[in-house]
Amino acid sequence: MSPAALCDLQAETRLYLGNAMRLNSRLREAERAYAEARELMECGTSDRGLRADYLSLFAILRAGQGDAPEAAQLFDQEIAIRRLLGDREKLGDAYINRGWIAAWVDPVEDCVGYVQDGVSLVSDPRHMLLGLYVVAERLARDGAGLDAWKVVCAAETVCNLAEMGKVRIQLGWIRGITYRALGQLDDAAAELERVRAAFLADGVAYRAAIVSLDLASVRAAQGRLAEVRELAEEAYAVFKAERLERRALSAFLVLYQAAQAETVSAALARRVADFLVRFQYDRSTKFQGGDEWQERRV
Repeated sequence: MSPAALCDLQAETRLYLGNAMRLNSRLREAERAYAEARELMECGTSDRGLRADYLSLFAILRAGQGDAPEAAQLFDQEIAIRRLLGDREKLGDAYINRGWIAAWVDPVEDCVGYVQDGVSLVSDPRHMLLGLYVVAERLARDGAGLDAWKVVCAAETVCNLAEMGKVRIQLGWIRGITYRALGQLDDAAAELERVRAAFLADGVAYRAAIVSLDLASVRAAQGRLAEVRELAEEAYAVFKAERLERRALSAFLVLYQAAQAETVSAALARRVADFLVRFQYDRSTKFQGGDEWQERRV
């Protein structure tokens, strides 16, 4: 084996190691592993497939670190290479991943476009579902209930055909906020209650807390403000234990204080939930929407 080919092999090993660390939430160690892989590739054979793999994994890491704009640039570079290589499945994955990031940093039309391109290329139903989830959630959170419902139905079809029951919790969450966008509050509350319970049963407390905020927006719209206060208190306990980043916690406290005073509106609860979802991927985003509660206090 030539020295250059050996460098490629070592770089690939570092990429697998970095991805394993990322999956275990060891993000700084993952970043170091990817940096080592990048250095090894500079001494390698200039394998474009390996470069594309690096760009994909590093972009996912950057998204997990809250730097969606950089992740978007990395995915764009990956897509350019995948087009040259001609691997339809991996190109489709790259488009879907770009759509995932576009859901938080680009207009909804761009998100839909990337995902449509990706879904048309992939054959793995799991990858199709990721794209459909991304589009449905963005549409639902933007209030486009009918369009979101069409995508939810498509995702349901893929789940049924592929017998993928284990992914239905996430789909149920999207279905719940889609019901909310359609104004079907009782259905939205029932779905979100079920999803929240499922996340808690699986030990995924942070996601359950975000679902609680989506549910709080529904309960506020129904005028059930005592329940909103209870949901906010449960979410606060989780966010405190998780050591939520200061700016995200500040946004949540606007909702929490309004809930304590039983003056919270459905719009405020929805804005806080939407902000916390987006903030996971784009730490540069700023919360807008606390003025309404301040005015109501006065």
